[in-house]
Amino acid sequence: KCQLDAGYGTPRAVKVENCEAHFVWESMHGCPQCQEVDFYKVVSKCVNGKQSTSYADDKVCYGGWAPPPVTEEDCSEVVFSLGFIIACVFGVVTLFGVLSVLYLRHRRIYARYMLLRHEMEDMGDVRLGDSVFDDDDGDIESFEDVAMVKGGALPGAGDW
Repeated sequence: KCQLDAGYGTPRAVKVENCEAHFVWESMHGCPQCQEVDFYKVVSKCVNGKQSTSYADDKVCYGGWAPPPVTEEDCSEVVFSLGFIIACVFGVVTLFGVLSVLYLRHRRIYARYMLLRHEMEDMGDVRLGDSVFDDDDGDIESFEDVAMVKGGALPGAGDW
């Protein structure tokens, strides 16, 4: 029977009846031989610029394939904390939200502009000028020749 910590072990009787004895011999030699597939690689975290690599056994085995010795390598301690990752995700989500609002606002303003343009074209022979815009204080500002209709300014334009 496989028992690594028993060493070579010794047989012991477990049952004797009708001149028949049953023995159990627990020993390390009762274990299957180790193979490379019985081990998995374990890499430690980077601590003080060093990282160790070792192998751990997946099942109980004895002899056979021996894992390589523990190795230690230099490493850089670039570790992203949970707080940093959360802050980055929050920043990306916020940026996406702001860009979405700006995009939707632009579409709404552009739709109003196109509606106004179509209304002006429907009014007759209209020539649009350089620029018309609504500044922050709500006043309509204009550059030269905002809109001209045959025979004069747009009806209701008045003096700006």
